[in-house]
Amino acid sequence: MVYIHIPFCIKKCLYCDFYSVTEKSLIKAYTDALIEEIKTHSGEKTETVYIGGGTPTSIGDELIRIVDAVNDTFVFEKDYEFTVEANPGAVRENLFIELYRRGVNRISLGIQSFNDNELKALGRIHTAEEAKSAVEMIKTAGFANYSVDLMFGIPHQTKESLQYSLDCINKLSPPHVSVYSLILEEGTPFYDMELPLPMKILKEKCTTLSLMSLKKRDLTVMKFQTMQKKVLKAVTIQDIGKTVNTLELEQVLILLKTVSGTKMLLMCAFIYKAAVEK
Repeated sequence: MVYIHIPFCIKKCLYCDFYSVTEKSLIKAYTDALIEEIKTHSGEKTETVYIGGGTPTSIGDELIRIVDAVNDTFVFEKDYEFTVEANPGAVRENLFIELYRRGVNRISLGIQSFNDNELKALGRIHTAEEAKSAVEMIKTAGFANYSVDLMFGIPHQTKESLQYSLDCINKLSPPHVSVYSLILEEGTPFYDMELPLPMKILKEKCTTLSLMSLKKRDLTVMKFQTMQKKVLKAVTIQDIGKTVNTLELEQVLILLKTVSGTKMLLMCAFIYKAAVEK
């Protein structure tokens, strides 16, 4: 697998701990150096290329240069997958068209929510309408394989607003959805803020439940975690006493089953450092 990091964003999201900067003047120099590094791998075979970030689509034509360098350097295996991450606030239809023409065959689109207040709370630069428009751009460009990201546990989020986001995904019918919880990472603005996190801490014993049960609801769960018959406390970083709340598992299952006919990857749905007997 070849992973290429594009460390540039138009604006840093409040929860993100991936390395990125907003200094545009560095983009060309970084691209030049990256292309020189790519060239040192001439003739190497790969079946997977993933360009992530940061926001790869925020660097525009420099991204095209990087994709061209990848194509000129690596030998792709049969049935290869070439993914580029995209942000709805940093895309244009012509860019998707050019990526598709150059052999990129998968887009990973970071939507996170279809509620403008939630997007603003996260520090995202796009609106719900721009997210919907970005999906249509992807389709128009010719991509049959693309995924959208959805987040839960967002400040001010409710079951109803999460349900609305799921309904929007249903209407857009993407072939793949990644669903994951907000995590407060040290070093991010969110980490030191008093946030109105919406979900209750799990306080009752839970029967062991597997997200694989979602298959019975016309969903394919590719990655999952189970909970034992223990009390799951919120994420507790003992050194500093910070806590992160999570959705109750049954609430998540009820909401996710409304997304029909879609492959789903439920990542980090229940993150915890302490699970103790009641």
